Amino acid sequence: MDLLYSRYASPFEFMSLYIEQGRFGEFVSELYEMFIEREKEKVEKENDDRLWSLYIRSLSEKSFTDWKADLHSNAGDDFGDNPVTSKDVSTAIRKSQDILGSFVPD
Repeated sequence: MDLLYSRYASPFEFMSLYIEQGRFGEFVSELYEMFIEREKEKVEKENDDRLWSLYIRSLSEKSFTDWKADLHSNAGDDFGDNPVTSKDVSTAIRKSQDILGSFVPD
């Protein structure tokens, strides 16, 4: 019900239309699908944010889109099921710190 109250001022009135038409099951299914889609988008955004952090620290000459495509091609088709781990982030940070640590300005 929280999902309905966040979207509709009076969800019971809205639901009663579906109940009167005998389509309440359809209403629940569509609501559930919308919830699942919203959660997928949330996870994808979190993964993109992590990838962006890695990209910034990678000091790559490529654009973010090209860099990300390279990651996808190197990781294979399963990339979407394997989000970036904190170990990956730590490794990228350590590598970038090593690069910056060895940099001596003139």
